[in-house]
Amino acid sequence: MLFVTAAAVRTQTSTGEVNGTVADKSGAAISGAEVKLTNQGTRITNEAQTNANGYFLFINVQPGSYVLTVEKQGFKAALVSAFDIQVNQTLTQNIRLDVGSVNESITVNAEAPLLQSSTSELGTVISETPLKELPLNGRNFTQLLILTPGITPISSAQGSGISATDAGITAIPGTSFYNPSVNGQENRENLFYLDGILNTDIRGAVYGVLPILDTLNEFKVQSQNDKAEFGGTLGGVVNVATKPGTNNVHGAAWDFARSDIFDARNPFNDICSPPLCATATAQPPGHYTQNEYGGAVGGPIFRNKTFFYAGYEGWRFSQPSNNFATVPTQSELGLASGLNGNLDFTGSLQGSISATAQTANQLYNPYSPGGATPFQCVPGSGSGNPFSGSGYTPMTPEPVDTTPGSTFGTQPAGVACDIIPAALVSQQMVQLAQAYFQKPNFTPVYGVENNNFFDTRPHTDNMNSWQIRLDQNFSSRDTVFLRLSQMWVNDTQPIQGTVSENPQSYHAYNFGGAWDHVFSPHLILDARAGGMLKPYTFYQNAGLPPVGFKPETDAGFTGIDATKGFFMTGIDGRTIGSQAANLRGNPVANAAGSLTWIKGNHNMKMGAQYTYTNRYQQNNFTEVDYSANQTSSGLKSQASQGNSLASALLALPNSFSVQTPTYSLVYLKMPTWAGYFQDEWRLRSNLTLNLGLRYDYVPQATIIAPNGRPLNAIDLFHQQWLDGMSASAINACATPFVNPCVPGGFTNSNANFNVTVPLSGQTYNTFNNILFKGTAASAQSIADNWGPRVGIAWQFLPNTVFRAGYDIFYDTLTARSQWVQNTLLGADWPWTEGSSSLPFNQGNSAGGSTALSPMPGLITQGLTPSIANTPWALNQNGGFANDPSYTDARSQQWHVDLERQLGSNMKVSVAYVGSKSNRLDWTGNANAAPLASPLLHSAPQTSPQGITSCDLKGSATDTAACESAYFTAVDSLRTMPWGRSDYHYSTSTGYANYHALQAEFQRRFSGGLQALASYTWSKCLGVSSGWFNVENGTNGGAVTENYFNQRLSYGPCAFDIPQDVTLSADYELPFGRGKKYLTHGPLAWALGNWETNLFFIGRSGQNFQITNGSGDPAAISGSGGIGKTSVSGYDRPDVVPGQALIPSNRSQLAWFNPAALCIIPSSPGQTAPKGALAPMCTDALPGGFPVFGDLGVGVLRDQFFYNVDFSVSKRFRISEQKSLQIRAEAFNVFNMQIL
Repeated sequence: MLFVTAAAVRTQTSTGEVNGTVADKSGAAISGAEVKLTNQGTRITNEAQTNANGYFLFINVQPGSYVLTVEKQGFKAALVSAFDIQVNQTLTQNIRLDVGSVNESITVNAEAPLLQSSTSELGTVISETPLKELPLNGRNFTQLLILTPGITPISSAQGSGISATDAGITAIPGTSFYNPSVNGQENRENLFYLDGILNTDIRGAVYGVLPILDTLNEFKVQSQNDKAEFGGTLGGVVNVATKPGTNNVHGAAWDFARSDIFDARNPFNDICSPPLCATATAQPPGHYTQNEYGGAVGGPIFRNKTFFYAGYEGWRFSQPSNNFATVPTQSELGLASGLNGNLDFTGSLQGSISATAQTANQLYNPYSPGGATPFQCVPGSGSGNPFSGSGYTPMTPEPVDTTPGSTFGTQPAGVACDIIPAALVSQQMVQLAQAYFQKPNFTPVYGVENNNFFDTRPHTDNMNSWQIRLDQNFSSRDTVFLRLSQMWVNDTQPIQGTVSENPQSYHAYNFGGAWDHVFSPHLILDARAGGMLKPYTFYQNAGLPPVGFKPETDAGFTGIDATKGFFMTGIDGRTIGSQAANLRGNPVANAAGSLTWIKGNHNMKMGAQYTYTNRYQQNNFTEVDYSANQTSSGLKSQASQGNSLASALLALPNSFSVQTPTYSLVYLKMPTWAGYFQDEWRLRSNLTLNLGLRYDYVPQATIIAPNGRPLNAIDLFHQQWLDGMSASAINACATPFVNPCVPGGFTNSNANFNVTVPLSGQTYNTFNNILFKGTAASAQSIADNWGPRVGIAWQFLPNTVFRAGYDIFYDTLTARSQWVQNTLLGADWPWTEGSSSLPFNQGNSAGGSTALSPMPGLITQGLTPSIANTPWALNQNGGFANDPSYTDARSQQWHVDLERQLGSNMKVSVAYVGSKSNRLDWTGNANAAPLASPLLHSAPQTSPQGITSCDLKGSATDTAACESAYFTAVDSLRTMPWGRSDYHYSTSTGYANYHALQAEFQRRFSGGLQALASYTWSKCLGVSSGWFNVENGTNGGAVTENYFNQRLSYGPCAFDIPQDVTLSADYELPFGRGKKYLTHGPLAWALGNWETNLFFIGRSGQNFQITNGSGDPAAISGSGGIGKTSVSGYDRPDVVPGQALIPSNRSQLAWFNPAALCIIPSSPGQTAPKGALAPMCTDALPGGFPVFGDLGVGVLRDQFFYNVDFSVSKRFRISEQKSLQIRAEAFNVFNMQIL
């Protein structure tokens, strides 16, 4: 029988394992030998006995330093001197005993082998030394992830920047972090664990709580794991182990300071002085400061029994915004001397600029007939030039007809001017503008700058974090571990041009514990549970938080408490107003238990895991948008006309949207279950076979909010609207309003219910396309996630191991909350969240006011939601929806790895790594036509111009017959003709593959040098690099050109980096006490204890995509269905034959040849848009009909990138137990930039 015992256990574990065999000098197995494993820090000893095959095993060993002793009557005792166990490491120590007395002993002086001779997973342990000593900009542990082969530092995921909002990256603004791709999997396919407790914000698959570096023992990023206990994702599992306390008190204190004194100068925006700011006194920017400071301490509470380790860290970040903005002048607000309340826009900065003058846009009176007459002033009034700076007197506006009726607001004929009469001005809006806007602080130099305000207010970001860990050793049978980590982040950024600031904050927790119990020497239980909470609070526009909505109420706005405020956009490009906070949360809790059963040479483990995730979202969103349209001719966009500030001060909005807080609440529950069995089967002392099987079950997502919102779905390809309720639940929109409802009630005969849709000469009755499915409507359970695991480790030479593995993984966690929510929000009829308007740009040819309610009245008006009478009109979220059969992504993964240890301190490895992933997200315009220029593929039509000369975009010159022929042809090919053409529809049909050669060199610290180098040569190809077709390009982006032809989107993954090399090194100079040279004297003190550290990364450039940029160039929208929507943003340019895409004299200013590309015309005779890099194509289909572009995906790449970070430090020894280190760090030493 094999006797084992266990230290602290962590499933999805952060612990290690020690195994081996005991034999005599002839190689014969010795059974019944007593084996003891002692932790050097805590002095806790675990005991085991070898079985009949001489095999011993210690499982769930906490990372740290250990000694191993072996005793057997008739043999000399063996002592293996101190060696380290790392996170998730399986370490093999084979012992040979000499014949003799047990009272005699031999010492085996050996470091722990660097070879992984019992398992086959891929991964690299990052130990405490690089964590503490390498230069890390912002002290974020994810910077070290890229030291592992196969880790790509590029991210195309949503929310991949530093942010205190939903699923953002927790880090100091401007510092370094990585959200990597692991072995060809998407960026959101990673899970982070802290001491075996899930520490992942599932929404973005990023870490929840950022651990304090000085409280970490080590961490490991691993993938393609042959242990079935690991799962839930296709990519990497990052296991971070915190430090436990020991019998000795130890700790540290630190402060890392950084400021603009040490940074390279910003030549673009670092000061406001002539020539940019003509009348301003030179304004040096505010000072940039950044401090990270803290302390940690650990030790015994009761020696050999109870231990603690605690730490605190804070950062303080302040950086001046240094932003230019355009703000209202006193004249524009009617407050300048002599204006008498009239608004003078003669000197407005909204207009054309020359080197010597500014010409303001012409303002049109929206109350004139058709809005087609400029504001009128008295001829001969006024004098001077408003741009000269002196001697200017404004013109006098013609009087205004204030009689209610059709002539209200009109003026008699005079001369055109840009002065708005006071009688038309909303004093409420003027008062609000005064309350929120900054005042100009300089006059711009024409031809150089067209702003009048320079903002130096700081962006601040402050964090406080603390952690405490307790370890309790009750006996050799029971151990307990508890830990709590918390962090508070408060981020505040000034809103450009206003007196407002936007605060964002969150309070994150990660907590958990574990209990290990030894039932018998061959049966061990481990159980653990924990969670991660990270509620976010952020604002669309915070306004003036200390005074709430006082500026609005003072100005006379009413009804704003019900919408919790509002904000206004588009005014001189600025946003003003005050809106209550938005709330987001992605809490996660996980619990797991497992039994380890050791029988013979089998180490078998079986267990179950439960993960609970939910999504909480509360929107407070009331937006009033202004534009220049309402003061332009005809109340629509015109060149050199109109002014958005003028429209706002007239209280004439362009559009209005409100989400009623009660109805916009989202609260979803999405649990997952998993069970597994694995067997580590030691066939021989040098050969281990790992077998496993994992099953993941995903129950149906459910709504747990109390507001009764249904969970719906669109089954596009069956033309069905699946409603998650019964028809009887729908009311007739009685007063007071109650969701869900249809005006007049839900019947086929109800005239208010738009079940008939006339399109392209046909009438569709959609009543029978609505299916009431109740709770079975969408986000169904997923029950086919079976994942086998096979791995082999063969140490065929004493210093060489062959390892190989094949595994199947499923993604049951990452991004699930987002695709479930897309289903909910993309198809929520007959539920409605609020109200929105079409643009208020209708003219009135008979004259008179075209404005709707005065601005304050709009707020109250928006409280009654606008009801969609048809389920085929999606909300304003862009039409994101998921197929009802949407399921979990799957990946088959394999690798072959050869490791060789060189001496006692170095190891090299070479591996081939591959994967084939399917059931990935595939999103595109699924309700558009599947063919470019569908008119060419339909039967010939009759039109006065002839079919080949039709303008497929429906311009004013088209005949009605030609346009009708086009719409009929396109709509006949669309899946659901009456529905919107721009559905962003997702199915689980995407695929990708990955192949790589990976190499690694590792040198354990010896002779003053520690080093880790990795190299990856890889290729990732696929049709999808992320979720929802918004993560497929540089910084996110679309790649799906034709939803029905995946071949057009097949190419390099957005995160594909063909070659990647990293190097980290820690070198102690060989001078001073205890070193090789200058061991004593003044020079020993001066030159001793110096240390240098290097962190280098070099990689190929990231591929990027060029889009056509001309609306719907393939002409696949048709009539657009309800809402008359149009498809755009999908097409790529054509490649011009005979032109080289990459120029022979390539440079940063000529990275590719624009002449090798051409823009596909949307109609015959179309000219290239202003500023286009490429000309229009001339080789399209006959008659100039549109086509899909043939430029491939990812054929262009950025330049090669490299970065060097370097540090130098000196340690001053205070005593044997205390020292002081002074360190200087330099980041991006060679100032490498990608242009």
